[in-house]
Amino acid sequence: MSKSALLKILGNGPTGKLLEHLLMGREFDYTVADIHEGTRLSRLTIEKKLKEMIEDKIVNKTRKIGKSQLYKINLKDYRVQALLQLLEAVIEKQEEKISEAAKEEKTEQQLKEHSSLTEKK
Repeated sequence: MSKSALLKILGNGPTGKLLEHLLMGREFDYTVADIHEGTRLSRLTIEKKLKEMIEDKIVNKTRKIGKSQLYKINLKDYRVQALLQLLEAVIEKQEEKISEAAKEEKTEQQLKEHSSLTEKK
């Protein structure tokens, strides 16, 4: 599996994976089990990183469902806001690349069609 463009910037370590997961799903709050399923990080690593991020005010505890605590990225934190701007820039750049690739593919297809029509004449 290839790394996402954001992970190439944040790093493919536990902090990068956790941040990417929380940033991409910033509208939601997650249990440790949810994060584990989305990142494949060990639960112990997730709990350790979440504790650090809570202390740094990058992540907030939101609510409890039964015995499970839920967590959400702190959208008010200036570092998180900067990461969101970075994420938007990464997404915009990826969209540009996809659009350019689609244009190139269309041009190649038109050239093939033109050359096959020319050969038939």
